Amino acid sequence: MTSHDFSTAEQVRAYLAAHHADLGAVADVALLSGGHANYVWAIDLVAPFDNLSQLVLKYHPPHARAFTTIALPQDRSSAEFAALSEFHRIAHETPGGTPWKVPRPLRHDRDRHAVLMERVHGTMLLDFFRAARPAADTDRLGEALAAFLAVFRGMPEPVPWFANAEMQAFCDGRNDVSALAAKFDLPDAAEWVARALGPHGYARPAPRQLIFGDYWPNSVIVHLDDPAAPAITVIDWECHRYGHHGQDLAQFMANLFLMREGEPYHTGSVDALMRAFVQHARPLHADLDHTALTVARVVELAPYPHWGLTDPKAAVRKATTNLHEYYGE
Repeated sequence: MTSHDFSTAEQVRAYLAAHHADLGAVADVALLSGGHANYVWAIDLVAPFDNLSQLVLKYHPPHARAFTTIALPQDRSSAEFAALSEFHRIAHETPGGTPWKVPRPLRHDRDRHAVLMERVHGTMLLDFFRAARPAADTDRLGEALAAFLAVFRGMPEPVPWFANAEMQAFCDGRNDVSALAAKFDLPDAAEWVARALGPHGYARPAPRQLIFGDYWPNSVIVHLDDPAAPAITVIDWECHRYGHHGQDLAQFMANLFLMREGEPYHTGSVDALMRAFVQHARPLHADLDHTALTVARVVELAPYPHWGLTDPKAAVRKATTNLHEYYGE
């Protein structure tokens, strides 16, 4: 192990003491989920620093935390900090505020590939819909999810602060769905893949439009207690890259569709969120086959066990006949 390894609480405490002593005494350090890729630590301070008592330290290792054979570019830490800084600025400078926010970024240690940021509390959207939710909640969330994506549509092509070329290459190399389409018995697979990857799907070369790149329910923290405050916080920015703005919409809809079909989630409430999200996201992209791109993402995501699907192949087949209804295509 090196001094750049943040795999234990003791290493995190030692790092904070050596490089961020001005934060003061640390009461507790605990590992958060952080997905499969990174080490994400919750930091409880004895006394507030810059009005914050709880922070997050996110370390971006050279390989996926849970799959050490998957190499990842560590410069994604710089890109994540840049994106957090820009969107935090946008949220705070938008007249009247925004229905979304991001964690406040505090510091970036470029040499150690670590980002310190505000810790945000709430419920992950994936867990939020394990129970029925009133229509007011699903509509407010749909509006917030769409308003967040609308910011990307208003950005220049390319954006001047983009610095995530290595993750761009990593993510673009993982978009071939042909093999999975055959494995999951996607009806008319060749036609669907052609539509999804063709001129009205995921165009290649991709447009120079900034996308979030990993828009799914575990990138969204829900907090609806205060009607005057943002409804969601969007986290995990390391996959932002260039593509087509409609990719984020399609990816989130694919996730919601699989939640709708899964055992742990409330079907009616998830369906209501899907309809509210698309409605608030209009006008849709005239140059994009939303249905085909979403079907392709359903195929890619269906193997994951957290959906609780009793028959993943049946879910894939249903996507081909159901999803167009949400888009009106």
